[in-house]
Amino acid sequence: MSSPLLMALVATLCAVGALVLFLRPTPSEASVYRHRIAATMLAGAAMTLAGFAWALHSWDAVSP
Repeated sequence: MSSPLLMALVATLCAVGALVLFLRPTPSEASVYRHRIAATMLAGAAMTLAGFAWALHSWDAVSP
């Protein structure tokens, strides 16, 4: 498995995890904020990894 593909897969898993946490019903106000903070962190990780995966893929495409 190539590195860019693996990074894209992990980015997708982070994005799905963020979406699940953001949409998950919670019993208390504190858990709402906890889930939103965790979802924001996972979404940030997903965007960062997706950008790095695209850059790594682009560099591999240019290499001889």
